[in-house]
Amino acid sequence: MQYFGEYFWYLENDEGSITIGITDEGLEETGDVRQIVLAETEEELNADEGCGTIRGRDSYMEIPAPMDLRIVERNEFLLENPELVHEDPTGESWLLKVEEV
Repeated sequence: MQYFGEYFWYLENDEGSITIGITDEGLEETGDVRQIVLAETEEELNADEGCGTIRGRDSYMEIPAPMDLRIVERNEFLLENPELVHEDPTGESWLLKVEEV
C-alpha cells in the first residue's frame, strides 16, 4: 500500500488495476462522512486532478488522482451509504478502482 495526498492510499491489484481509498486519519479529519461523490466510470483524469469529494461533519476534502488514470469502477455501495466508509476504509470501503494511463 502506498500513500498520496494527505489522507489517501492506493494499492496495485493482481489484475493490473489500482484501488484507491481513504486512510483512518482522513476519516478522523472529516468526522462522520455524510456524502461521497466520485468521478464517473471511464473518465480519464490527470495526476492531482480531483477524482471525487468526501463531505463529513467536520470537513470537506477533494480526492486527488495519484497518477494519470482512467476510472474502472466506483464503489457504488458507498455512494448510497457513505457512512459505511468508516467500517473498513482499507478494505471493503475502497473508493475507486482505476488504471494508469
